[in-house]
Amino acid sequence: MRPIHLVPALILTILTSVAFAHGVEVTAPDAKTAWAKGSRQKVRWQVAKVEQVHIELIQVATKKRLPVVKNLKNTGDFEWKVTADLEPGQYKILVISTKDEEVHGVSAVFEIR
Repeated sequence: MRPIHLVPALILTILTSVAFAHGVEVTAPDAKTAWAKGSRQKVRWQVAKVEQVHIELIQVATKKRLPVVKNLKNTGDFEWKVTADLEPGQYKILVISTKDEEVHGVSAVFEIR
């Protein structure tokens, strides 16, 4: 079997395609983020040709999905008051097109304290 040699530009193209495979890039929160319960925080994302989105919170340990907001106009950001009764731990934000659930994106894992 011969080794495969990939051109750096091809590798970059492949990685970029994987990163945007589902059409939504969630830019905030990022992996360095820690949100306090009860605080106001910005969720940010980028997606084209989507009119409305749903935003959900995913608890990493249990994979439980909690609704944050439904049928939100796609403006690319949303200020959310972090629910005071959440368990401290690791979470992700999921942004989903209201018309096509295949068009979605997930944030990096972040902390809620």
